[in-house]
Amino acid sequence: IGRQIEQRIGMLKYILFIVLCGIIPNVAQYLMDGYRFAGLSGVICGMIMFAWTRKKLAPWEGYQLEGQTMTFLTMFILGIAFAQTCAFSLALAGVGHYSVGIANTAHIMGGVVGWALAKMEFFTWKR
Repeated sequence: IGRQIEQRIGMLKYILFIVLCGIIPNVAQYLMDGYRFAGLSGVICGMIMFAWTRKKLAPWEGYQLEGQTMTFLTMFILGIAFAQTCAFSLALAGVGHYSVGIANTAHIMGGVVGWALAKMEFFTWKR
């Protein structure tokens, strides 16, 4: 997906894209959960949502992303969110403290950032 995006928006805009999809979701995750997380899954979610949104807005750009990819990603995030909600509910009930240990805030915010960048004229395909 990264190669598809870079080929269409150029290297410098792609670097900016990666920086934005890296910083914003990770700051959001830090604000929600503290510093105990690592990874670039927010960037991957941003890339997927960017390509999906551009595919819908401008199909002539030719992003190759299957519907099953979005279905899997959505089901994964909803499943982890459900698990986190159950763990939180058990902790509130005093049953114990369980942690899913997945940075779901970063995943969701990565998707939001990717979607927002896909809507910006600056990140559209320029031949």
